[in-house]
Order: sequence, then C-alpha cells, then structure tokens
Amino acid sequence: MTTSGMREMALFIQDLQLIDMEINLKFTWLRRNAASRIHRMLVEAEFLEAFPGLQAYCKDRILSDHHPILLASNQVSWGPVPFRSLDGWLKEPSFMQVFKREWVQLAGIPLD
Repeated sequence: MTTSGMREMALFIQDLQLIDMEINLKFTWLRRNAASRIHRMLVEAEFLEAFPGLQAYCKDRILSDHHPILLASNQVSWGPVPFRSLDGWLKEPSFMQVFKREWVQLAGIPLD
C-alpha cells in the first residue's frame, strides 16, 4: 500500500535528483515480527563522482531496533606520508653522503 507520504518522499528524491545508495541489508529496522527499510543513504551524483569507492552499509543493532548506516570509502587520502628513518642509519658512516645524493636526485634541492 502506497501512502501519500511515500509518494511525497519519492517526488522529493526525484526532484532533488538524489541517488538512493545500495546498502547490505534488506531491512534497516526490526521489531519482533515486523521489519522495514526506513533508513536510506541519499547522495548527489556529484558527491559520488568526487568520492569514488563510497559504500553504505548497516552496522549491527546493539541497543536499538534500528541498524545504524555507515558511509565508508576504500580510497582515503590522508595526505603526504611523513619522512621516517631508522636511527640505526644515522650511525652508518656513508649515510649522509647517500642521503644528500638521493635528496638532490629526488627533490632537486642541494643541502649544502
């Protein structure tokens, strides 16, 4: 049975050109012998283009009869990786010579 509220929601989604993302469960709300998909993840197409690899999935219910929905990306960029070195290399007599040569080759900036 389709209600007027359901029709209005469908028109709202259509008017705003939103995409109803797939989630991993058929029902997002469960109580005794009743179940429904009352939760949705609605996004714009531009959002999905800007963040490829996004997925929406339900987490386990713990204290509630609602499944929380998580939006996750498998392509996260945390920015440039910081320089790291093992302290043992600093004790190597040729370390600075090799470091300077590689630094100039990679960065093009002399250290002298």
